[in-house]
Amino acid sequence: MKHYLLVAAATMLFNCAHSQPKLYLNLTSHNEMSGEDYDTDSVLFTTSTGHVRDIAQLVVTKNAKWNFQTNSKYVLAVHKYQHADTSHSDILEWMHNTGRVTIDPRPKKQPPIYNYNIADVVYLLDSAGVPDSRTVGGFLYYPYSSADWTPYLTPVIGVRYGNSWQAQILWGAGSTPPHSHDARNFGIWKPTGATDSVAFFTHNPAGNVWVEGNGCSAVLYDTSNPVAVFNAVKQAANNIASGTWPGNRFYCMSVMINQRDFSAPFTTKVATLLDSINTLVTQNKVVWASIREKFDTFQTWSTLTGTPYSQWGCDETAPTQTGNIPSKVIPTITNPFSDNLLLHFPVATTYYLYDMTGKLLRYGNTASSTTIDTRDLTDGNYLLHIVSTSIQSKHLIVKQSK
Repeated sequence: MKHYLLVAAATMLFNCAHSQPKLYLNLTSHNEMSGEDYDTDSVLFTTSTGHVRDIAQLVVTKNAKWNFQTNSKYVLAVHKYQHADTSHSDILEWMHNTGRVTIDPRPKKQPPIYNYNIADVVYLLDSAGVPDSRTVGGFLYYPYSSADWTPYLTPVIGVRYGNSWQAQILWGAGSTPPHSHDARNFGIWKPTGATDSVAFFTHNPAGNVWVEGNGCSAVLYDTSNPVAVFNAVKQAANNIASGTWPGNRFYCMSVMINQRDFSAPFTTKVATLLDSINTLVTQNKVVWASIREKFDTFQTWSTLTGTPYSQWGCDETAPTQTGNIPSKVIPTITNPFSDNLLLHFPVATTYYLYDMTGKLLRYGNTASSTTIDTRDLTDGNYLLHIVSTSIQSKHLIVKQSK
């Protein structure tokens, strides 16, 4: 009976993992150091902040989600003109209190005056009544020789305020202008390194910082047609809902907007876009979620499915598979196993071994056969997750000592 219940539980998790996936979506915005002198131009600050408030009200009214990612200049301006350290009605705290706008720090500097690192921006946001999102609002991953994200693997100490800050999520893997090499990926994973594409896109289970992809890098500019941007979102949502893209992935996407474009006509474009996207929400194809909410939902999905990470490129196509899986790609597994678990993979494969609570016990990469020492594991049931370019599969396996 106990074995039956465990098999039933594993089956339930498998079925839950393969329910209809959705596209988790948000708006994300950036402001820049160059040409956006909010802290020295009060007219620019007042005008832009009015448009920020208008867009935030739209997001609230239309039940969307927005990550407002800001560098030090705009936060300093909010402190200067709206007394954010003592006021509870400044634009940043007001947006946070709507429950639909999250404020994230951006790691932008403009020395010698604006020599604030990301920990300093977090300090300024905290003093304005905005809690720490533990999210890096944009980073450079390409060219690999210029990647700037590795310092976030360890705590960052503020240059101005001496506070310590540790990132958890890296959002917006970008490239140098014209941004033709931005990482167009729907995934969430822990990168292994910054030296090349293999290192960056290879999941490191022992890592402590996650990259959250932004999908197909959709951007609404002041010159954009919101219909074209909506069509990009709709195409992704339909690919997921129709099964054109795999059902065993977690899909997250953002629509980017830039504060320099904010105006009354631009706000109208945002309204049109949100209304269009909400038709996909009604169809249960899209879920509005902030960067943090996507991450938290992914963590639940990961636990339920036994899938430690997810990746899917915007331009990737699923392999065509008809009939039975060819025998040449089926792994050979000793089940039950005792002191050693023997695995044979005809193709290059990554494997993950979990206990029944979802704790990762072993992982590795191999192109042939491997032997896993399991002498330290107690008798009982375990979940083996196998990932290759040909197949993803999950297996309930049993340790039985001789």
